[in-house]
Amino acid sequence: MIDFNNVVVNTYVTKEEILSKITEIDIFKRYSNFVELDKSFCSNIRLDKRPSCRVFITQDNLIRYKDFADGFY
Repeated sequence: MIDFNNVVVNTYVTKEEILSKITEIDIFKRYSNFVELDKSFCSNIRLDKRPSCRVFITQDNLIRYKDFADGFY
C-alpha cells in the first residue's frame, strides 16, 4: 500500500478481483489462439502447422489448456 497524504491506495490486485471483471475463458482467448471450447487450434507457443491444442472444462469445472502434440497442460 502507498499513502499519498492520508489517501491509501491498494497496489495489489487479487485473483478474485480480476475474475470479478473477466472470465478465465477471456484470459485464455487473450493469450492463445483459442476461439472455442473443445475445438482444436494451432499452438502459439511453438511452431504448429496442424491444430493440436484444445481448451476444455474438466469434470471438476476447471478450465484447462492441453497441447496434444507434446502432452503439455
